Amino acid sequence: MILSQVTGTKPLQVQAGAARIRDFGAGDIKIASLSAFSASLAPVALKRFQKKHPNVAVTFQPHSSSVVRDLIASGQFDIGFAADEIDVSGIDARDFAEFTAMIALPPGHALCDRKVLRPRDLHEIPFVALSAEDTTRREADAIFAEEGVVIKTIIETPYSLTVCAFVLAGLGCGFVDPITAAGFVERGLVLKPFRPAIRFRTLMIFPPDRQKSRLIQDCVECFEYAREGVLGRKAALKG
Repeated sequence: MILSQVTGTKPLQVQAGAARIRDFGAGDIKIASLSAFSASLAPVALKRFQKKHPNVAVTFQPHSSSVVRDLIASGQFDIGFAADEIDVSGIDARDFAEFTAMIALPPGHALCDRKVLRPRDLHEIPFVALSAEDTTRREADAIFAEEGVVIKTIIETPYSLTVCAFVLAGLGCGFVDPITAAGFVERGLVLKPFRPAIRFRTLMIFPPDRQKSRLIQDCVECFEYAREGVLGRKAALKG
């Protein structure tokens, strides 16, 4: 009698385990992201995800957008977040978020009293620039060239997070994602609107030809929830 109960239970356990793997994946999820989301969207999203799936192991790695793209294309990671300058061939890509770029200034900078900054205000001012392949950088360069503005680049970096740190240290000014810059504003970083407006655009990317499990879908929902919360807070601040 005992044997029959035990042997009768095992198939049910196996079936339940197989159903969980089918519906939610293998119990872990790997996310690669541009570093800008590491201190902003990702903590909010992954806290929500962890509450829904407390037993799922999450790997989150910040990388440059090109590395994120390669990790996703090779199938090593499940979800990626990258800037829109990446090559989207061989991956499943969709628009994720768009943020208006701001000019970051160190405390006490001569431009801090301006309400809005324009290209001429930045002529020969020490500048912490994003990498040349960044689409926001290219958009800004085109505007400066059209108006004959010379940018005095002191340091070049691919990360908005690093731009914030260098600007706060007094090395110059630079374009930053306002979401990433939020924690630095608390430490004294000054943000000013720039006109004409330029934008940071990001993509959510997935390995090609891979069915998205319910686990992946839930994680995507959590990041979309975090994105809407951040955009909502920005709108409230503007109002």
